Amino acid sequence: MSELVLRPWEPTDHDGIVGQAYDCLAELHAAGSDLLPTLDNAERFWRIGMHWTTAGDPTLCATLDDRIVAWVLWGGIEGDFQRALRVCHGHGTYVVPTERRRGIASVLRRAAGVIAKRRGYGKVVGTMYDEPGRASGTAAGFVAVATQMEWVL
Repeated sequence: MSELVLRPWEPTDHDGIVGQAYDCLAELHAAGSDLLPTLDNAERFWRIGMHWTTAGDPTLCATLDDRIVAWVLWGGIEGDFQRALRVCHGHGTYVVPTERRRGIASVLRRAAGVIAKRRGYGKVVGTMYDEPGRASGTAAGFVAVATQMEWVL
């Protein structure tokens, strides 16, 4: 197997990450998220990620043979509430289907966690929409602390 390389997102990653963000949104939507799989939303993921990566937050990608195979979209929200622990918001961990179940998400999350802790975050908060996502998050150390409820009007 080629060597897995982890690094922050770069401007030249745009096309690869936006395409994968679209796929990620489609999977999330199928699992129950109300985020629509649109190019505009995929571009929004890109803009958020570049903002966070420029700030030094743990928005990372993983490459094999210079091909992006996975990424995390993690960072802080300016003007967030005052909390006991500073929150790093996890808006996605994505691995291309051909590279899943190989531990890449775990490697990415561990690296992102080290960066988040170094930047003063006390915890990462994210939403998992399906059982594989919950299992992967639990294996990474995430614990369920609440139930999100929605009232559709």
